[in-house]
Amino acid sequence: MKTLIPLSLAFALASGLALAEQPSTSDNDQTAELIDSVISAKAIKRNLPRYPVSYARKGREGWVQLSFVIGKDGKPFDVLVMDSEGGKRFESSAVKAVESWSYEPAMKNGEAIEQCRTHVQLDFAISNMPVGHKVKKLIQRGFDQIQSGDKKSLEETVEKLLDEKAHGVRERTYINFFLARYYNFTGDSLNELKYLNRAVPSSRQPAKDTILTEQALLHSLQSLFNIQYQQHMFKDALATYEKIQNIKGDLAAQLTELMTPYVEDINTIVSSDKAFAVDAQVSDRNMWTHSLARSSFSIAEIEGELETLDIRCDNKRNTYTVNDQSNWKIPKSWGSCQVIVHGKEGSRFNLIELPDNT
Repeated sequence: MKTLIPLSLAFALASGLALAEQPSTSDNDQTAELIDSVISAKAIKRNLPRYPVSYARKGREGWVQLSFVIGKDGKPFDVLVMDSEGGKRFESSAVKAVESWSYEPAMKNGEAIEQCRTHVQLDFAISNMPVGHKVKKLIQRGFDQIQSGDKKSLEETVEKLLDEKAHGVRERTYINFFLARYYNFTGDSLNELKYLNRAVPSSRQPAKDTILTEQALLHSLQSLFNIQYQQHMFKDALATYEKIQNIKGDLAAQLTELMTPYVEDINTIVSSDKAFAVDAQVSDRNMWTHSLARSSFSIAEIEGELETLDIRCDNKRNTYTVNDQSNWKIPKSWGSCQVIVHGKEGSRFNLIELPDNT
């Protein structure tokens, strides 16, 4: 692998305040035979979630990211909260809303099938609430302390910032952006990844919907790509690269050009006959997720308690017990897949993506 991409573009941090298969023909130009035809589920009814009254009175905003399965009857089930900000009542309201939705089910060769890898982010917003003066002042102070290397004062600033009750999505986004920089400064890539994912738009949102400035967004996406590349989260890294490609402007074009050799390196590694490992740690939501770049994997070096392993693909899913004695090989017909491991918070293990010819 190459070394990490340097954060070389001069971004002003503090200002940041199922796919259809393509037809093919053989060498003798015979007509190709269509093997599978998959049509994704289509929404019929998607009611908005109810805004918790107590949160609305306090001017509290937030968002919830969910993963769910759409059954053969078009009803969502097995709804999981993947991440959220704002409070538990937002989570409850979002789950209830999704469970009430209805779809035309996904179809394969004319028959209804489950669509097993559906994601959505539900936003709870009252108005374009500004960043409070106190929070803005603390963030600016924190950036200055990072710049000067004053670690002791920086830790005090972070503690004060975390004690602040941020009600608005805009305010939380700036706090997340700053905390990502703080954890980068302290060398804590796990928390840096967490707050970068919260600061930038999710994969279900267009980049134009970001709250951050263009410079801060691109810096965050570049940092996110660096971590994903370093930690072998190759499928996520490619998605981050695609998001940068979709941003208009000279800075995004420069960054895309800088990142292209690393994307080529990712594609070379994924298509090679060598295994690669992803370090994993179960979060405070008692789960860990990973988007697979290959169709074969194993679990190794378990430290702690793991309960179940859920494989959710475009049109198939299965749940297994977890041990370090088994290999999983997913049929190509299942489509793109995500692994969700449930277990005790803090448990660690390695997920090893194996060559597809294993």
